[in-house]
Amino acid sequence: MSEPPPNGSRIGGLINAARGLTLTNALVIVMIAVVLGPLYIMAFHPEVLDRFLSTYTVLQNSVSSCTYRRGRQKGEPYSYAISTGLAYEGSSIWQIAVVLTHEPTAEELKSYCKALMLIVDKIRERGDVPSTSDVLGDGDGRGRPRNP
Repeated sequence: MSEPPPNGSRIGGLINAARGLTLTNALVIVMIAVVLGPLYIMAFHPEVLDRFLSTYTVLQNSVSSCTYRRGRQKGEPYSYAISTGLAYEGSSIWQIAVVLTHEPTAEELKSYCKALMLIVDKIRERGDVPSTSDVLGDGDGRGRPRNP
């Protein structure tokens, strides 16, 4: 039998532990390392993690009455949206929005929101506000809008 390593020798302890492994134990350790290695990289490396996650945030907006959002999909650049509600029926909400590829300035935020509000006012004046029956159809299950 081999002698136990001196108290301060970690390398000697590792060598003795490695000698005591069976082939099955060694293969299991290698398989665990092969599986956990890439998972560790995916979970903790920011660039790799960014490729798998989408983000969506409603940003604070004290400049206008519109909703201001920032979002992106799986590593794409951020998109910014300024939106306002057009019609509401039950849990259904119709919105109109401006989507930008750059973060809007406070002046752009005000301007786009004002334009969206004017569009909403015009649609409501004309009576073109959508309803659930317009979108879902007339009950035949095919989703065709009703004829006016």
